[in-house]
Amino acid sequence: MDTKQGASGGDVLTDNDRFWAKVQKTDSCWLWVGANNGQGYGALKVSGRNVRAHRYAYTLHKGPIPEGLCVCHTCDVRNCVNPDHLWIGTMADNNLDKEIKGRANHPKGDKHGRRKNPLAFLGVCKTPSAKVTEVQVKSMRALRAMGFKVRQIAKLHGVKLKTARGIVSPGSTCWVSAR
Repeated sequence: MDTKQGASGGDVLTDNDRFWAKVQKTDSCWLWVGANNGQGYGALKVSGRNVRAHRYAYTLHKGPIPEGLCVCHTCDVRNCVNPDHLWIGTMADNNLDKEIKGRANHPKGDKHGRRKNPLAFLGVCKTPSAKVTEVQVKSMRALRAMGFKVRQIAKLHGVKLKTARGIVSPGSTCWVSAR
């Protein structure tokens, strides 16, 4: 084990030693058992910077990662650091790999995490993934007809300015039947 002399006189482990101390090898994957980033990817500090463990493993065994590229897993195990399971690709490559393997997350309806419209799954809205209800659309258009500014309408309804503008603009096809 390589050590350095710490400021207080005690031995300090090198980045590599700290890395290997957190790796548990199995027959196929080498699992990172240290800290993770909250999404399942291993995380560690190297020279004062936060680094993903699989990226560190790739650099350690195969060399530098070209700028802008991802380190992808053939095994689809996020905390795997086995260099034989890691490959370099673009974000598009990684997304295609995810689609092909059926790991893509396409939440619909009630499971859509970003949807802010709790009435959509009850059938109140015509579009299950809509973020505003038909009642809100009618209200926004009525306020606009009364002379309210789009910025005020957006603030009142808790939506982005772009969303409000798209709903109240002349010729908007949003909620055609609501007009």
